[in-house]
Amino acid sequence: MPNPFSVSEAQFSDLLTQIHDTITKYYISNPPKEIRPSKDVLQTTIQAEPPTVLQKEPLGTYATIQNLLNDLLPGIFVQSSPHFYGFVTGGALPPALLADFLVTMLDLDVMVHLPKDSIHTTIERHTIYLLCDLFQLPRSFAPGSTITTGATGSNIVGLACGREWLFSRDDPSCSIAKIGYLQAAIKSGVHNGIRIIVSKPHSSIAKAASILGLGSENLINLPASDAEPWNMDFERLESLLAKQQEDKIRPYDAGLFFSRHPDVLQRVFENPGAAYLATSGVDIVAPCNVNIENSRRFRALPIYAALKALGKSGYSALIRRLILHARMIARIIKDELYQYYELIFPNIDDLFMVVLFKAKDDTLNEVLAEQINATRKIWVSGTSWGGSKAVRIAAANWRVNLEEEGFGGVAIVRDVLKEVASFNSS
Repeated sequence: MPNPFSVSEAQFSDLLTQIHDTITKYYISNPPKEIRPSKDVLQTTIQAEPPTVLQKEPLGTYATIQNLLNDLLPGIFVQSSPHFYGFVTGGALPPALLADFLVTMLDLDVMVHLPKDSIHTTIERHTIYLLCDLFQLPRSFAPGSTITTGATGSNIVGLACGREWLFSRDDPSCSIAKIGYLQAAIKSGVHNGIRIIVSKPHSSIAKAASILGLGSENLINLPASDAEPWNMDFERLESLLAKQQEDKIRPYDAGLFFSRHPDVLQRVFENPGAAYLATSGVDIVAPCNVNIENSRRFRALPIYAALKALGKSGYSALIRRLILHARMIARIIKDELYQYYELIFPNIDDLFMVVLFKAKDDTLNEVLAEQINATRKIWVSGTSWGGSKAVRIAAANWRVNLEEEGFGGVAIVRDVLKEVASFNSS
């Protein structure tokens, strides 16, 4: 009896060709010039969506992929465009994108270290070594490091480890991982909760504190030093996290966590009593015992591919390119469009990859992000600073260029900002 879930070689080849053509056009030969769909396209794609009730009879692989390519894809905005400035996201490097296709094909669960059967966990460990080299961290961090799902996952891991270390450092019997938060607090004499010291924290830290029961209101925000804002004593850090998509390494989703304390990491995240998940007598701990998830996508492979393809010098060049692109935009706002806009941080030489600005006209400033995005030529995110609304432009795509004109150039930003200002002043 034929397998009802299979697809013929001819159909599969045809679908792969269609997807290949779509990806090549979308990614290389003719990327979309408009970031978000028009209202008409959005309405059309919404109407083309499948019914909200699952149909009884199967649609089949071929028809389903046609539905995705022809009906749904046009209604999704283009976050991979270099002119998508909304978040520090998008623009996966070509080697990472291609490696991620292989990850989907392999369909691995990177959960247990099985050195006699596969090298996938060894690749993950070697990838962490390469990341240590890239970030100039000692490789001694590697045993206490893991690849997570993103910043929120990394912050949950970090705060969970910090909480465990705080309670059990003097008395191992006060382990929260073993006896729970309430019993550990009673036993250790901690009656007033935990305070988390931060400085300009990412919002996911508060979210992680909420998830862990530490309380999002228990963050104490310390101001950065005006004289030495980047004097952070990195050599003293106990742990470090990063988001891989924001480091321009791989497609969504991935994050990193590095720690000097592999014993604490394992104590918090081990799978007690699951003998089939344990690996003894090896130098690589089962990834499921140092991570939130047991079921883990092979996120290391695209990271490995990008690191090998670019090397240290390639990453330095990429970061430099993004910084200069952001500063070119800031220069346009400051020198050419100063009658309409003002930079939140006017010292352009201090800017990294994000430009914050606002409209001088209060009425326009209230709707500035929406007006910019309505042009569909670029996409920005709204934020607030100093009690008023502002716009955030983040240079985050390897395809940005340092020329005025062309795809990835800054001329389009100038044109859009002029268009929005002129429309509202007329």
